[in-house]
Amino acid sequence: MLVVLTVGMQVTSLFVISDLHLGGRPAEGGKPAFQMCTAEGRKRLCQFLQWLTAEAKPSKPGEREVHLVIAGDIVDFLAQETDDGFSPFTGDDGKAARKLQAIFDTTAEVWNALGAFVAAGGRLTLMLGNHDLELSLPGPRRMLLDRLGPGRVEFIYDNQALAVGKVLIEHGNRYDDWNAVPHDALREARSKASRGEAAAFEALPGSELVVQLVNPIKTQLSFIDLLKPEDAALLPFVALFAPDLYKEAAVTLKNRVRALRVRYAAGQQPRDPNYIGAQVAGAAPAPVLLGSGNEDDDALFALADRAAAGGDASMASAGAVSFFERWRSKLAEAYRNTQLDLILKVLRAWRGASERAFDVAIEDEKYLRAATETAARGFDVVIYGHTHLAKRVPLGGRMASNGRSVGTGALYYNSGTWADLTAIPDEILAPASQVPGEARARLAAFVDDLAANHVEKWRRRLPTYVRVELETKPDGESRIVSSALQMLGERGEPIDVTTPVFRAALQGK
Repeated sequence: MLVVLTVGMQVTSLFVISDLHLGGRPAEGGKPAFQMCTAEGRKRLCQFLQWLTAEAKPSKPGEREVHLVIAGDIVDFLAQETDDGFSPFTGDDGKAARKLQAIFDTTAEVWNALGAFVAAGGRLTLMLGNHDLELSLPGPRRMLLDRLGPGRVEFIYDNQALAVGKVLIEHGNRYDDWNAVPHDALREARSKASRGEAAAFEALPGSELVVQLVNPIKTQLSFIDLLKPEDAALLPFVALFAPDLYKEAAVTLKNRVRALRVRYAAGQQPRDPNYIGAQVAGAAPAPVLLGSGNEDDDALFALADRAAAGGDASMASAGAVSFFERWRSKLAEAYRNTQLDLILKVLRAWRGASERAFDVAIEDEKYLRAATETAARGFDVVIYGHTHLAKRVPLGGRMASNGRSVGTGALYYNSGTWADLTAIPDEILAPASQVPGEARARLAAFVDDLAANHVEKWRRRLPTYVRVELETKPDGESRIVSSALQMLGERGEPIDVTTPVFRAALQGK
């Protein structure tokens, strides 16, 4: 990207990445790896960081700043197993520090590359996500900053967003009520941990979903942990492949979701101060919630119930038989087609309308509502992570909750992920309600691979980032020169990410 410098201006090249999910054990002793960011993914990440380090050395000091923001889920405490197993939150400061040290040990090349970037003069901002909450605890926080060494390093937590001129960056989980963090409660846990007291913190529903259902399935379906984010859309998938685990956890999980359900005001802003949101004057008291407290989630719970029963409601009380057990039984063709229809329904529910999920110009409305509120306050670029799906959506013309219209040039981005993604066959992306014969055969081959846990060829790396070029006058006023959603190519070259590029990369083309 060519940047034309204006005399007297400070130029900032801002790069935003998120959702690295560093950590988890490597494959050993016949056990599958719990590393969402694999060795190959870390190699690509280090290549990117080395490129940024070279960029961070301008020919004239002060003429250009390179600022890297890692917008949450930097490491993954949910994937880091200890002798006590997996935990949805590790409140003991010492245990959390030992977990982080284990992550450092298995991903040292990334931390070395980050340290080199900072040492070269780069500016680094780290933000809290929902898989790395323990980074905010006293011990891990000190370890993190010590590991990166001296330089311009900032760590942001407590639900604070980052404003760089007219760019606003945050992780995005605040607008996802399965993974929104009650930061007042987390502050209390952190305060107690600093004094050696027991730091109780009620784990997020999404974190419970990972620990209770996703992690135990990993041995039989090695890419289950790549299916993000952790919300109700994942339940039918889990129920299909591990009905026994689902049936055991479903009621408890539904109750937890209902109890912790976040109430949002217009613009997707949390009402509860515990989530660092504002009380709305005259707001009605919280309603008595039924089911999970959300109609869409209840529909997904119902689909999960049917999936756990093999698609046959009459089997709901029968012993749990997994999809793989049914599939391997090689029953009649009609029954196998019924199972293919079921897996199609489940996977489409997980991805929503897949043609929308993999379209970089279309985003879930709850994130666009929140981004619209931000843009209406004068920000021209709003950047989230969290969902693992890279996006670039114009916000111009949208209306905020106060009736203010967003300016024409405003843009929303999702920075995507540096963890692996699951490549779903084209058949599942097709909007047709019925899969024709040839496509059905390809889908059956995909299911055969799932049943045999041969899924490496269905994993993809799409190392995306958002780049924003800014100019700042001596009086502090700044303007955005350009912004782009890009991906690091195989040879380290930046590639603009469009929907065709994204879909082709997912399909290995």
